[in-house]
Amino acid sequence: MTLTFGWQDIQKRYGKLPGAFLITFGIFYLVSHALSGERGMYTLLKEERKLEKLHTQLHDVMAQRLALEHRTQLLNSGSLDLDLLDEQSREWLGVAGDGEMVIPLEDAAKEKTK
Repeated sequence: MTLTFGWQDIQKRYGKLPGAFLITFGIFYLVSHALSGERGMYTLLKEERKLEKLHTQLHDVMAQRLALEHRTQLLNSGSLDLDLLDEQSREWLGVAGDGEMVIPLEDAAKEKTK
């Protein structure tokens, strides 16, 4: 039994290999870009984490705003809270009453300048 391989045998054996290689490469290319491309899954997950952080910051800022609005309403002339007015004037003007002692704190002064 002799084994002879001619051109037709080689073409018959490897004829579809380049096409299969191109299809496999194309699928690999598309999958890799679907995962790590500019609009891929990794980018989507990163943007979702960034969005969660921004929502947290938004809620913090909204809570601060509500607290400031409440304090502003207390200073309104229609509903003036004398204790709050006294506290604010002492803090802003650095005034103390008779028999009171003022102890300045460095940390408080630094926070006011921020």
